[in-house]
Amino acid sequence: MFRCSLFRRSPVIGVLTALMVLAGVVVAIEPAPVDAAPADGPWATEQRALGANQVNFLGQSDQVFGFRFQPLRNGRVTSLSGRFSGAKTVVLADVSRNVLATRTVTGNVFGWSGTSLGAGIPVQANRSYIVAVKVARNWSSSLVWGVNMPFTRGDVQVLNAVAGRSGSSNPATWIRSIQPNTQPMLRGMVDIEFTPNPVSGDPYPQTPGVIDSFGQVAPQGPLGPGWGAVDAYYANFPRRPGECSKEVHSRYWVRGADGRVHPTWHPPVDASGCAFGHEHGDDPRQSDLYRFSEGIGFAMTKSANATGNRVEDHVGHKITVQDDWRVVNGSPQNGSASAGTTEVITRSNITCDWLSKVHQGSHSNDALRNNGHEYFLNVSCSDDLKLRLKGLLTWGAANYAGGTPAEFQAERNRLGNAVFDAEFPQRAGQSVVTNVCGTNATELFNPGFTPNQPIAQGNNPSGALRDLDGKREFACVSDLLTRGADFQRFEELWKPDGMVRFPTGGWIDFSPYYVVFNPARYVDDEWAERGRANAFFSTANLCVNDNPWFRNSRPTPGFCSQVPQSVRDASPANRISHPDNPMNGTKRVIHPKVIAMDTTSLTARPDGTIHFCSNARITGIRIIQPGQNCGPGEVSQMVSQIRRPYQNQSGSDVGATTDPQGNLRGAGYLNEWVRDFDHPTIRFPN
Repeated sequence: MFRCSLFRRSPVIGVLTALMVLAGVVVAIEPAPVDAAPADGPWATEQRALGANQVNFLGQSDQVFGFRFQPLRNGRVTSLSGRFSGAKTVVLADVSRNVLATRTVTGNVFGWSGTSLGAGIPVQANRSYIVAVKVARNWSSSLVWGVNMPFTRGDVQVLNAVAGRSGSSNPATWIRSIQPNTQPMLRGMVDIEFTPNPVSGDPYPQTPGVIDSFGQVAPQGPLGPGWGAVDAYYANFPRRPGECSKEVHSRYWVRGADGRVHPTWHPPVDASGCAFGHEHGDDPRQSDLYRFSEGIGFAMTKSANATGNRVEDHVGHKITVQDDWRVVNGSPQNGSASAGTTEVITRSNITCDWLSKVHQGSHSNDALRNNGHEYFLNVSCSDDLKLRLKGLLTWGAANYAGGTPAEFQAERNRLGNAVFDAEFPQRAGQSVVTNVCGTNATELFNPGFTPNQPIAQGNNPSGALRDLDGKREFACVSDLLTRGADFQRFEELWKPDGMVRFPTGGWIDFSPYYVVFNPARYVDDEWAERGRANAFFSTANLCVNDNPWFRNSRPTPGFCSQVPQSVRDASPANRISHPDNPMNGTKRVIHPKVIAMDTTSLTARPDGTIHFCSNARITGIRIIQPGQNCGPGEVSQMVSQIRRPYQNQSGSDVGATTDPQGNLRGAGYLNEWVRDFDHPTIRFPN
């Protein structure tokens, strides 16, 4: 624990003393004591961080001061302390003003003094308590200005100051006079020493089988690489008033099979009331597969990356939970629900649970630079399918134009040799994404960024195991603008290279669609023709008439009706990060599509599962038997022994409707697993 240090007398004290003497006030000048202070509490630690903005020898005898706080862990208040002159009664109470403990503390304004509570008073995590003191003697208290609350120090969050007045000397009476004090100051200079209960076993036993914490405790044990992204987030995007400290954020973690502790999901707002400013999708604890998944930790595969040190930002990790959905025959994503043209589907007798995590950065240029993104997939179905995968998958090409030979030649024919060679040179340093324009024709284009962490695979420079299996695809801006009032959302599609090949011939294929409707940034496939530096632009800039790039057209009413005037009034550079900007990546949809595999040739365990180790690309596979473990730099994976061939099954019955003829019709494109994680506290980046 920290010990508080001596504070030198401030020049302010001398001025105040002189003024009080001139006013006829007798002031006892006390010498600075030898510091025998208790261990620092949250207020003493915050005071030291604020500096010397302290004023001493204040207060009237009937005044009561203190603060309201919440422990972030179960524990005990083990001492009460103060920084005031004379003997005063310090009170610990609950929010109903019931006195839990009192101690007489004797000291002066130049240093902290405290009195032990012995074994301590038990307090519970995320419940509010009050510590307060009555001044009792004129000019014997202190004040510090400029205190922004709430703030968190250690395992305690200080919520707000409290103040009151009472002529009674009975603590049970004067404690009831206190009310919230909203001024940015703390008076009375009281504090607590909080000792959290020791962590034993699982700090969040509500999720048996997974060692995790959802706001309970600081990380316990070796840290995984994802914490570097958390540090970078707090360094690059300083928290705003009301947002959680990094200490509070770090209390959300999971211990992986590698023995390390990794950041994990948290709600938009912590139980203490502070906000995180970003979201990570569905709560994985809601999934029937949470225990099966062994926990969803962010950047768990980073150290196993055989192609380099892939760095991804923290906020892009997004989780999807979908339990008890029925596999269907047909393609429920085909057709339009609004036009009544969705495909007729039929339910099979297979029911599944799904828990996935994808790093889907939709605010930065990372997805335009790099094709490798972390992906977890956990699936369990009633036909004995079980799948648990973690990997750094490719999502389209890097350093390569991509496409099958026929598509490659068709693109060359369309553009002409000179233009094609200029836009798609076959050399390192080009990043390629795809665009859907006109009559749903796929156009390959270079977004103008040099990939800094591209992923390649074997002799295929695209990084994909199969040409065009994965992609980062954007609907053409020009197409979207021509929709007029019908243009309500963007279509940013992410599709992984979902292929695993075992050395002895087994295989796994999956191909879900992950779509973002309201990304903060979008791409302009005609950026070069417009004389811009690259394809990146702020989505909100489409709605402002100072935008010179998109045909100088008036903003389309459908999409732009979502963008408030406050965002339009901001400068072009600041619209993307404006707090009112609704283009924040919170609206998404998922199509599970096909999951097929044949692992019958692999050696299974008695329970019918195959456990194997791999690198982050889910290659370099080796099967392990009971008692064997994956080594350093390897990722633990699992699949059941099953033959599940490709069939006419491409999604789920979620969102399906029944037409007047009694036919079951699919939800339609972009309408299957719809999610909206918008929250008033979400801000750029998300």
